[in-house]
Amino acid sequence: VPVLRMYRLSPLRAATLPLVAVLYAAMTVDSARRHHSGRGGAWKGRVVDRAAGQRGYAGPAAPGGRDG
Repeated sequence: VPVLRMYRLSPLRAATLPLVAVLYAAMTVDSARRHHSGRGGAWKGRVVDRAAGQRGYAGPAAPGGRDG
């Protein structure tokens, strides 16, 4: 509550902070899980080829890249 007051926000927002913390923790755990399974950047169209240890682009040719 003191930090909320410092930013001149309603103290009622304090009730949502535990939910925000749980959501953030869940997203962090999911991100770690995806990273360890080799799909960490898949939502951005990038994946890491663990065998070669190189990053690859899993989608159409990037604008201005070698292919286009």
